[in-house]
Amino acid sequence: AFFQQSMGLDVLATFVPMRTQLSAYTTAAEQWFSYKLNEKSNYAIEVMSWIDHMLVSGHGVLKVFWNPDKKQVEFQSVDPIYMVVPPWTKNIETADRVCHVIPMSLESYKRAGIYKDDKKTLDAIRGGQSEDGGILADLKNNKEIREGLTYSDDKEQVIVWEVYTRDSEGDWVMECFSPQAPDIKLRKEMKVPYDHGLPPFVSAKYEITDGGWYSPRGVCEMLGPFEAALCKTWNEKMDAATLLNQPMFRAERDLPNSVNLRMKPAQILPFGIAPVQMPSTPIDFDNEMAQTQAVAEQRVTVPDYGIMADRDRRTATEIESINAQAQQNMDLRL
Repeated sequence: AFFQQSMGLDVLATFVPMRTQLSAYTTAAEQWFSYKLNEKSNYAIEVMSWIDHMLVSGHGVLKVFWNPDKKQVEFQSVDPIYMVVPPWTKNIETADRVCHVIPMSLESYKRAGIYKDDKKTLDAIRGGQSEDGGILADLKNNKEIREGLTYSDDKEQVIVWEVYTRDSEGDWVMECFSPQAPDIKLRKEMKVPYDHGLPPFVSAKYEITDGGWYSPRGVCEMLGPFEAALCKTWNEKMDAATLLNQPMFRAERDLPNSVNLRMKPAQILPFGIAPVQMPSTPIDFDNEMAQTQAVAEQRVTVPDYGIMADRDRRTATEIESINAQAQQNMDLRL
């Protein structure tokens, strides 16, 4: 549904002219815009990853920028863990600062051709355990480090930060450095060059909450308790099957050689041996799992098409009503 909302329409966007003109011009602009993004960019590929991040993490971030070498717009789906903003942030447009964490290999860093890559800089920002440097090393150890965000244990990897802040005039400015050596500027400080005057990021939230950046939850977090309940019920079902399918026997008197007792067809058992009648399971495991599944589907508003497989006959009106209710929630998220 989300992919169809992004790619399944006739055109990606509809335009409204600000002055009177022929409708053919407006239609041609819409077709040209859709052609450029669908056929002359990586939008179709990155939007799938963008949607996946939104469903899994509750927040999907897409970086949109101009590639001067290819002379085209490019898109990059950003893992939400690599977008760091102050905790009071509601959206990117009103954020005090935005930090895009970019882990990359050492060779990719050199090949990019836009970063400072002399030997002294590379030795300062590359990953790996730092050598003992006395007091300076102790100060580094006191810092709060996070693997993959501020530090890498791999000597062939570097962590680059693109930090977007506002200057005194209210314009967005980008600084580029590594948290391993923040005093070394990897690129010259530059203003965001785009006419919209905003950082090159757009976000999509899966859940409508109080508006906080870190508030939305993904499908995984919403359905985590139900998954744990299903896992426990399934394990209990397997344990019950193991116990009930291996019968136990009782004997009226002691068996001198009970080790020699074998269970096989046509075996003559000693006298006084009878199977122990095992009680039935106190609950219906399959019914419990089906109920948990139904509640989980209702939690994320997924229509339960399994109702058509029930023994009770369902009317077309009932099925259409369930689909319509689920579609309302889907439209709200879209």
